[in-house]
Amino acid sequence: MHRVDAPGATAGNLFTNGDPTNGIPATRLEEEWHNAVQEEICNAIEDAGLTLAKGTNTQLKDAIMLLAATSGSVGQVIQRRTAPSSKWLLLDGSAVSRTTYADLWNYIQKPVAQVTNSTNRITITGHGLLVGDAIKFSWTGQNITANNIYYVKTVVDANNFTIAVTDGGVEVDISGDATNPGLCLLDPAYGFGDGSTTFNLEDSRGVFYRGAGTNGTLQKANSSYYDGGRHGVSKNDQMFGHWHDSYIYTAGGAIQTYDANGATNGANSITSQNNETRSPKTDGTNGTPRTGDENVPVHRATRYWVKAVA
Repeated sequence: MHRVDAPGATAGNLFTNGDPTNGIPATRLEEEWHNAVQEEICNAIEDAGLTLAKGTNTQLKDAIMLLAATSGSVGQVIQRRTAPSSKWLLLDGSAVSRTTYADLWNYIQKPVAQVTNSTNRITITGHGLLVGDAIKFSWTGQNITANNIYYVKTVVDANNFTIAVTDGGVEVDISGDATNPGLCLLDPAYGFGDGSTTFNLEDSRGVFYRGAGTNGTLQKANSSYYDGGRHGVSKNDQMFGHWHDSYIYTAGGAIQTYDANGATNGANSITSQNNETRSPKTDGTNGTPRTGDENVPVHRATRYWVKAVA
């Protein structure tokens, strides 16, 4: 694109109608500027995934709105029913080409230049990692196991760090030196694919996302702060440990039992008994508890897409 520079343009590269009475010519309409304007507009429309349509005079506006809604850097994840364009991939665990989606592949991994026994250091040029970050490696050796999650123990400098098997755990003792041993995944939710031509996308299907790190305000029942863990690390469903109270009342040599609502079940003369806590029941006020095979909050399913091409 350029500002008009045809004969008759003003000193500030603007059009003028000219002034014949004073000998000032009008700006000449030349092909270079008009073609530049046309191609700038058409390129924006087509880059948004739209097809040029003669007689439709809202396509530039539509393209701007679409590009604004779907713009973002490589690796960005959005929720959407369909892909905004071919630059976005559904996070379904698929194996995709390292060449076709080189932008995303280069975003999620870096080559390891060196592992050093004497210092236990991993060397990656410009690794960009922080203490506690979760990572995976592509090879087995030097006391490192391929595809296991490791955590950054210490950041020595911009190019060197040490690792631990657990978050905050003991530093891994690197058992030997190696040059260019393999790759490091900076986001462990992804995979190395076939090891040469593909890599695996993160699989977002059927799982909830949670903010990584420790909350600084909200506390759990045990007064510790909610902790989502490290970025990219998955956790299975769980419930916090607890006990249930169970009441048995003995009167007149018999055992008096009560149900969950406090109603008597009558006296029973028995010599032994098994006391069980069974399915939850309504308290008469808040409705019948819903039960199933997992613990879930109320939710609505969506699809997650990652930007794979710049």
